[in-house]
Amino acid sequence: MKTPFAYARATLSKMEYIELKAQSNQWHSQWLRTRQREREALAHTAQIKVKHQEEISCIFQAWFS
Repeated sequence: MKTPFAYARATLSKMEYIELKAQSNQWHSQWLRTRQREREALAHTAQIKVKHQEEISCIFQAWFS
């Protein structure tokens, strides 16, 4: 079953269409940049966790050796 707005028609001028497409492209680009920054942050966090674990291992080895 289709929703009620599935049957509604909307008319856009060419200018409105162009503006919406431009906004869509801008939001998509922003989303891609955000995804890239997120990946970089997650990779950096993983590196920090590994380094932290190594430091903790060294401390424990020094204490219990």
